[in-house]
Amino acid sequence: MKPTTNNETPLSYDQYLSLYKDMATNLDLKGYQKTEDNTVTPYLIQIDPQVSFNKREFMTKTGEQTTESTQARIVFKKSDDGTIVYIDFIYLDKIIGNNLFYSDVSSKTTVSNPNVSKYNTDILGFKNLLIKVTLISSNENPISKEQQHFVDKHVVEFLAAANSGK
Repeated sequence: MKPTTNNETPLSYDQYLSLYKDMATNLDLKGYQKTEDNTVTPYLIQIDPQVSFNKREFMTKTGEQTTESTQARIVFKKSDDGTIVYIDFIYLDKIIGNNLFYSDVSSKTTVSNPNVSKYNTDILGFKNLLIKVTLISSNENPISKEQQHFVDKHVVEFLAAANSGK
């Protein structure tokens, strides 16, 4: 893996919201229809502080009860087979760089369990954001790497264009 250079400036919270709203409005996934986003009403998620190492009680910028949620979601549904795509934006206060940080792998459990093979997720990093891309099959067919790659590629291209100011 190439070393990450941390000479980038993190996105401000307002830039994060703007990028999220831009993607929610303009990301075009051929064959998919956007069915949901939370551009109007942000999520307010309360958690047990112990699962955040006692750093927060809410999934917000300050960790307190505010409207500055650090999570946002866009949902797409494929018109021909009902495959669902969740694109989750997660705001962080530190630069992590632009990279693919996690990609689901097949295991004995995945291969032998048809329900597990109908779910796949990748996690991308973009500046100080995590972008979690999850595909869920709503029929008996497993999610293929090609399906995941198609969505991931469109998300990366969108982020790259946003980064270059296009």
